[in-house]
Amino acid sequence: MSKQKRPPPQESVIAGHGGLIPYSEITDNDVLSGRGKRSYESKGSIKFRDEVAKLLPNYLTSKDEDKRHLAAELVAKIRSADPPGRFLNF
Repeated sequence: MSKQKRPPPQESVIAGHGGLIPYSEITDNDVLSGRGKRSYESKGSIKFRDEVAKLLPNYLTSKDEDKRHLAAELVAKIRSADPPGRFLNF
């Protein structure tokens, strides 16, 4: 039985098209990238790292095509939270 090839994941939100977000509008689901304690200790970043840790064993043993899908599923999970999580440079 051959495994059917999945199409590459599609990007639904284009990076860089969100504009500036005031710090007061950052939610607990937003993943902050950047240096320092504020980015590292944000609730969204902690949740993200926890999800990455859960996926890591499967990711390390996957083929490149499957790695793209695992990453896309992780992004979709963050973005489907309530309120939707965003990936922000801080």
